[in-house]
Amino acid sequence: ALLIGLTLGGSYTPGSVMKFWSSSLSKRYLVIDPTNKLSGNTRAKIQSILHEKIENSRSFFVLLDSVSKEYQDSKTGSVRIDDFTDDLIELMIPEKEFRDFSLLAVYSLSDRVYKIRVGREIRKKLSDSDLKRITDDIKPLLKKGELDSAFLSLFEKLAEEYNSKMDASTLVMIVFGLVALFILIKWIFDKKNVSENFNENTNSNSARSRGPTPFFPQQNQENSNGFATGV
Repeated sequence: ALLIGLTLGGSYTPGSVMKFWSSSLSKRYLVIDPTNKLSGNTRAKIQSILHEKIENSRSFFVLLDSVSKEYQDSKTGSVRIDDFTDDLIELMIPEKEFRDFSLLAVYSLSDRVYKIRVGREIRKKLSDSDLKRITDDIKPLLKKGELDSAFLSLFEKLAEEYNSKMDASTLVMIVFGLVALFILIKWIFDKKNVSENFNENTNSNSARSRGPTPFFPQQNQENSNGFATGV
């Protein structure tokens, strides 16, 4: 896993962020903090959360001083953070099929903007409303300048929300299993009822074939010696 905390400052493009990339180390979970405003302990904890609690994903956290002017609107001056994160994730994960399982959180402190971009599969567990609620929760900490607490809380809550939900395929499997179990139990009970009804009908037919037991013995019935007996 790769942890970066260098004091460089300045504004960044996706290409300059990629200078922190190292082909010799893991590209699966990455914390990039050129601001050096997070403690090493916080970066390590966030790295651990991305690695251990948001499984089956390619997750990244990038904390910047500011975004390059080429990503600022010439008229309004607002930062096009969506374009920035889209371009960055394409560099980080060139394979389109793997982007469905990606999570990229970018915060630009001086610009006071952020973007959490999640792939299609991750979105099944982290919806836009979930992300808004969680990011809103840490805003008071950010306003106080408590960056370590804010960002650690952010990823703890993201992981908690992610693991609290089942994806659609798991839910379908559970429903299918319950339906199959219900059908099996019903089949067993139906088979038992059919068997019991068959036995009852068999006993009833057997009793009718024998007829009623005579109250008096028949006359002239031969005894065991071959002689006729009578009352």
